[in-house]
Amino acid sequence: MLPRFEDLDPETSNLVESFLPASALEMVRLIGLQAALLIIEHFGGTEVHFIREKETCFPRDFLALAKVIGTEKAAILAREYPDADRMYVPRCLKAMNALRNREIMALADKMIREKSRWKVYIDLARQYGTSTRTIQGILNGKGKRA
Repeated sequence: MLPRFEDLDPETSNLVESFLPASALEMVRLIGLQAALLIIEHFGGTEVHFIREKETCFPRDFLALAKVIGTEKAAILAREYPDADRMYVPRCLKAMNALRNREIMALADKMIREKSRWKVYIDLARQYGTSTRTIQGILNGKGKRA
């Protein structure tokens, strides 16, 4: 399960932004944090190409980008990167992990009232596709927690 980006509180937004590289912060400036995080989630570690195809009037990856963040925001990025025929999207693992870890901690606080600690570890590990040791580390303050 990937972190949710909608309705981030200001503290979490500031935390996530503090881990973003300059290229990702530029996307945040242009289209907002939520849309930038969606791009990172879907395209992180790859390039988005704005080269025009012969058969269509749309850039090569414009439709895929528009599907993720909407046509208006995709158009903003296409206009901002006209000379560079591509835009590299960083993976931003530190920021994404900080967001995931905060979400895990919040869920664990709710789940611990109804389940044993070990069952919470197992459920969260399965839900987030990680190990119970990683969950334990996050919840016990020994993991890479932000």
